Amino acid sequence: MKLKFSVLTLLVVTALGAMAGPNLVGNPEETAARNPKTLKVKVTGTDDWIDVAVKDGYVFLGDMRLKPVKAAQSEGIVLTESKDKDWRQESVIQSKQIAADNHLARATRWPNNTVYYTYDAQLSQTARNAIQEGMKLISDKTAVRFVQRTNETNYVRFFRGDGCYSDVGMQRGGQDISIGSGCEWPGIAAHEMLHALGWMHEQMRPDRDSYVQIHEENMQTEDWVKGQFIKLRSSESDPVGGYDFDSVMHYSAGAFSKNGQATIVPVRSDVDARRMGQRKDLSPGDVASVQKFYPGDVGQVTLKATFNAQQLTIDENGSGSLTLDLAGTNLTGIRVYPSSDNTSVIASTGISVQENQTNQRTVRITPVRGAFGTANITVRIIATNGKEATASFKLTVLKDKNGGGTGGGAGSTTSKYDRSGKYKHGDVVEVNGKRYTLTLMVNNQPGGTYWIWGSYCDPTSCSTNNSFKHGGWLNAYWASAGSGGGSTGGGTTTNADTFNIFKQYRDQDQTVYKGRTYRLTVKVDGRNTNNYPLYGGSCIPTEVPFVSKDGRATAYWQ
Repeated sequence: MKLKFSVLTLLVVTALGAMAGPNLVGNPEETAARNPKTLKVKVTGTDDWIDVAVKDGYVFLGDMRLKPVKAAQSEGIVLTESKDKDWRQESVIQSKQIAADNHLARATRWPNNTVYYTYDAQLSQTARNAIQEGMKLISDKTAVRFVQRTNETNYVRFFRGDGCYSDVGMQRGGQDISIGSGCEWPGIAAHEMLHALGWMHEQMRPDRDSYVQIHEENMQTEDWVKGQFIKLRSSESDPVGGYDFDSVMHYSAGAFSKNGQATIVPVRSDVDARRMGQRKDLSPGDVASVQKFYPGDVGQVTLKATFNAQQLTIDENGSGSLTLDLAGTNLTGIRVYPSSDNTSVIASTGISVQENQTNQRTVRITPVRGAFGTANITVRIIATNGKEATASFKLTVLKDKNGGGTGGGAGSTTSKYDRSGKYKHGDVVEVNGKRYTLTLMVNNQPGGTYWIWGSYCDPTSCSTNNSFKHGGWLNAYWASAGSGGGSTGGGTTTNADTFNIFKQYRDQDQTVYKGRTYRLTVKVDGRNTNNYPLYGGSCIPTEVPFVSKDGRATAYWQ
């Protein structure tokens, strides 16, 4: 959870040093120093409702960031570990004849045992050192690898937030791990990384009541605290081995204590309570669990290749793309050999693999013109040391019922804007007699066959200064293509959209909140700037202004 700490020396000694008795103070990620906002949400798939903490537009369970507030209110929260969910979608549909969304909504396991990461520019060297050592605690004993990001779509950003916390499992696009003040220790960093790999806390196991007693009478009285001790159902967890008091994912005996008395007590008197809550290293049980869900040879990076979907569906005379994820010690100089088992639908020359040195590469698919049907596509990878790997998926090309192709040239014709329509880079639409052209960039390159729903980016409000962004890799906006009406100017006063906590806003953007129109002011070092985007959840109209951790940036609506 995002927390502040006032007794760091005591925390460090008790959480990470030799302890004379059970840890009754708590590790940094277990300790609350102030009362956050709370929210009662439903646990999806059950009749249970629990109180969770709210911070910066997200709901939290301890140091686990679960989902945005709005989504939690409308959908509930899913309390299930993500380590057993494959990252691959069963099917990706890139057909104009079938309504489908390309976005993956649920957390999953990281592909090919590889976590891509980057550092926030403001993160201290002390924190970076702790993170590197925390990575080593994991990678020295398991087949999981941490690779600095180049242009990979899915990655972790380490930054200094308010305490220590992480998302659970791999999210779509970028995700955060906060290593805040008091959290700069290898074991704590490893704890948060295991959350990102898909693990929840050990004492949440379905069988925990046979091993520990939870003493609610010693807990802090805030409503959200009890939620930290919730027990998962058997369908929500797949624990490996017996209950692990030594797990780096276990709470300490005094987690969230209000009176210095234990909140977690072993059932058996011969179990030393000091074992719980250690943050020195992964336990043998932790290692066995990671090895089950991320199997591989310890200390080696086996050449692997995986597509992000098992099936791809496109239209006749259209095209499509998937992402090929590669893992290996050295990907420089690898050779790639694509093939098709049905060359009447797609020839090997219609399969293009992006040439670069990164771990994730776009594979573009262009079938034979006028052909439709199915084909199994395989890409064979050969490294310079002779090691080989293959990846495959099923391609379905749908016959165009309208008798026309769907590829290329979309920008040459104009159609009425449709919120339920799908639009690609270069498409032109008309709204109230005015034409707009879509710019859709993927990793700073024209998006090609990638599309977005019209509702994501309304031409009258989705402009260069108010673009639609997703995951740090997709950016889309409409620009005037001339026309008719002759009206100009920003138009933001009449086109202000409804406030959205998931949307990014910039200086001078406008929004409608509770029936009123507000304009955002963003300043860095006292000067207005358009280069400091903020998610709506970080700065809500009518609430307190936003102030960055270093105090340099401020933002407010008026």
